[in-house]
Order: sequence, then C-alpha cells, then structure tokens
Amino acid sequence: MFLLRAGQNSPTIQNGALTFDRGLKQFAQFGPLTLNPYTRGFSVVFRYTWNGIVANNERILQFTQSTSSPNNSLAILRNGTGSSVSFSYYNNSGTPTTVTTTGTLSQSVTYVLTLVYSTSGAIQWWVNGAPNASGSLVLSADPTLFPYTFMGCDYTGAGSFTSMTSNTLAIYNRALSNAEILTATQALNTVPATPQQKTLEIGD
Repeated sequence: MFLLRAGQNSPTIQNGALTFDRGLKQFAQFGPLTLNPYTRGFSVVFRYTWNGIVANNERILQFTQSTSSPNNSLAILRNGTGSSVSFSYYNNSGTPTTVTTTGTLSQSVTYVLTLVYSTSGAIQWWVNGAPNASGSLVLSADPTLFPYTFMGCDYTGAGSFTSMTSNTLAIYNRALSNAEILTATQALNTVPATPQQKTLEIGD
C-alpha cells in the first residue's frame, strides 16, 4: 500500500501536477511498484471534490505497463457526461472492460469513493460508505506488476488531466473488507476538532 497524505491544506490536482498551498507542484510518478492484483486483488480509497472544467476520460489514477500504450492497464477515470466514475481494465489489445458508478456525482460536492477488486473477479464501487455499482472481471495473469503509476493524467503523462481537489488517495495491494471500507469512509467524512488533527491516515 502507499498513502498520499496531506495535512490541513488540501492539495489540488491541476494539469497533471499536485499543487499545494505554497504553490509547490509535484509530478506523481512513483516508479516501480509491486502491485499484483491478479494474485492479491487491490483497493483504492480516495476523497475528492470535482472542480474546474467538466470533461470525459479524466484520469484520476492509471497503472500501466507502458507509457506508449494503454494495453494491460488499470484506470479510474471520470465520465463527465454521465457525472460518474469508472474503473476500466484495458486488455492486451487495448479493449476496456468497465464498471461505472451509478447516480450523479455532482460538481463542488465532496465524496469518498472506494473501489475493491478481489481475486474472485468481483468489482465493487462504494460511494460515501454505501455499496454502489458492481461487476466482474477476470484479469490476465500477464500484468502482474505495473511499472508506471500516474495520478491526474493518462498513461502518457501528458493527457486526460483531471480537475479535482483531493486530500487522500490510498492504494492497497489487497481487497479491503466491508468493515475496513466503512471505517475509512467514516474517518474521511469526520472533520477533526483542531487543525493539528487534520491529518487523517487510513491503512494498516
């Protein structure tokens, strides 16, 4: 698991860069990972608010094998037309299998979303602690490791930029339990009493 954590000043993701309150920008490319969803499953938890221009195919997160092709990649992306968020797995020919949240995810509203993929092939979206859309997918054994991780942009690092404010994005190399999802959601929806307590961490 890795955890992107911010304190009382939430960073924004604009044009593929994390921008903090002092104007510092960090390009989010974390290098080689040991994420292995085929054998362990995975989970993603993030808290965000849509801002900026409403667009389609905005990448919130993408795990890829290459920076020149979307083949054998996993992506979480925004569907601006449908006001929803999708998880897509692109197979080795670049054809996506997609599971999309249901209902409207509005601009300027804060949400906590959780995506869980288990090794049984079950995919589940949760929105603000409630089960949402579900589907099934059998991943290929081939993309067991993802050498590239992009946040706020696509697999090229130069397109499909997303416009949102987010202060938590946690990725787990396993499927979270229902209880863990609820605990994480409750923590992220609770406003701490003092600024010193505004750093929230989820994980194990």
